[in-house]
Amino acid sequence: MKHVLAAAIAVLFLAPCPASASLKDGDDTTPPPERIEIEPDARVKISNINGRIEVRVWDQAAVRLAARYEEKDTHVTFERDGSGVAIEVRPRHRDGRGATADLVVDVPRAARLDVNSVNADIRLATGGELDVSTVNGDAEIETSGSRVSIESVNGDIELRAGDVELRAQTVSGDLEVQAKTITDLSAKSVSGDLEFEAQALGAGSHGVKTHSGDVKLRLPESASVHIEMKSFGGRRTLGQPGADAKLRVKTFSGDVDLIGPKTSQAPAEPAPAGFDPAGALPPGFVAVF
Repeated sequence: MKHVLAAAIAVLFLAPCPASASLKDGDDTTPPPERIEIEPDARVKISNINGRIEVRVWDQAAVRLAARYEEKDTHVTFERDGSGVAIEVRPRHRDGRGATADLVVDVPRAARLDVNSVNADIRLATGGELDVSTVNGDAEIETSGSRVSIESVNGDIELRAGDVELRAQTVSGDLEVQAKTITDLSAKSVSGDLEFEAQALGAGSHGVKTHSGDVKLRLPESASVHIEMKSFGGRRTLGQPGADAKLRVKTFSGDVDLIGPKTSQAPAEPAPAGFDPAGALPPGFVAVF
């Protein structure tokens, strides 16, 4: 039987429950929490196997969850974790098959996010620090936070940011970044392509490394940067030798493209507050306000 759960509002139950309760666990009729209050910059951990993760920001010091899944195959928990919150999707059976859930999570703007996916696609907006890890799921990220860490095996990642410190590592997934300023850059890939567009690189040393993936860097022609490129075929330097920003690009067999600014579109400005109004839920989710 298809179960639609809205942890945002528990309208079908008569009594409140502790914040540590699970969402509809077996024969347990205890209702899920409406929301869990946290400090605005507390950590929120989200883990899903298959399906979808959508994270939105709102101006409340609380986390709210809406979930849609098949109860016979999937177990979802929504509970307090120290000073923060943990949301986890697990299989009900040992073989691990069939654990699929669609999650919509509203978090405080400054919350620190840890988002982990196996095959679930990720779509999120945040203003706090962010750690994203995915195996096969793709991720679309908008952030005005100052630090982002990304790990991907096969999933493709799109990131739009303001001023951001970026750590990224992929195997075969592609990474595409648009930012106002990349204050600190460290990116590695085996065969995935890496593409960066920014108005500037911050002072200091930056590094990009691939084996067979291509690297594309788009900066304004006026950007002050010294670039050192190294590949199987040799070494080349360009830019301003005395620039405060120094970028080392190393690849074995991938192509490296360094190009000027787009003629019709400026690099990304800081991300908006979120993709959708925090009160709106997608079709199939139920909430009554």
